[in-house]
Amino acid sequence: MNGSELIQALEKKFQVKGPNALAKKLGLSPQTINNWQKHKKLPPSAIVNAWEKSHKVAEAESKRTSIKQVQLIYALRKKFNAKNSTELAKKLGLTLQTIINWQKREDIHLSAIVNAWEKSHKTAISEALHNTIKPIVEFYAINRCKSKQNAKFELFETNKSETKYLTGLREILSKSHGVYIFYDSSGQALYAGKAQKQPLWKEMNLAFNRDRAVQKIKLTKHPARNQAFKMGSDQIRQPKETQLDLSKLAYYFSAYAVGDKMIGDLEALLVRGFANDLLNKKMEKFAHMNGK
Repeated sequence: MNGSELIQALEKKFQVKGPNALAKKLGLSPQTINNWQKHKKLPPSAIVNAWEKSHKVAEAESKRTSIKQVQLIYALRKKFNAKNSTELAKKLGLTLQTIINWQKREDIHLSAIVNAWEKSHKTAISEALHNTIKPIVEFYAINRCKSKQNAKFELFETNKSETKYLTGLREILSKSHGVYIFYDSSGQALYAGKAQKQPLWKEMNLAFNRDRAVQKIKLTKHPARNQAFKMGSDQIRQPKETQLDLSKLAYYFSAYAVGDKMIGDLEALLVRGFANDLLNKKMEKFAHMNGK
């Protein structure tokens, strides 16, 4: 075979130009390619030797860009805490058949891993969005009671005599973060807040007792001590602006567990969406406003 003809055919086959590029592709030295060009007729042994070297180069390249299926599946199951292939497939967003096919192969090409990663990434995003907001309880009737120290009020009784339902609700609120809403006796929203740095139960009870200048209505003050009643015509009591905390205004509450990165934005949406209905004084901003 003519050396120049062989080189042209190989360059076309491997889509390269020049002796250096072809030599690298075949795993040969540039000098070998140059020697071929000088021969009008290459001996079969030269072609066989070149093919053997090229085959070894391709095999080495394949090993560098693939990974043993046993190692991959074991590592993935350990990473995602999956007990079996079915569970692993679900967590990765792949079909069970894909995992089974991996198990049958001696090695898995890098492209298969990349495709699996892409599907897993999309599954993770979908799962995150699905779990961004979870209702814990909605329009739950508040049963105001004194705290253990009798210093402030709590949303409902938290002693040992409470029902299993209340125990479960308090436990969830005590370990969850998110947003909450207080409502008046007619179910109209009074106040919306967030619990990001501390659990909902603690933050909601703090808000329940917090003084706010905007929470004022006109009331008359009546004696609390034991004394004889006097009609209003005998003792005029002038209605005066009285500041109240939520513990005297709120009758219901709703609470939602929210993903950490979304808590601030969801609170901002509630406050800004009902700015003229809520008692919130601070107009919350979205996290991305002002470059934050």
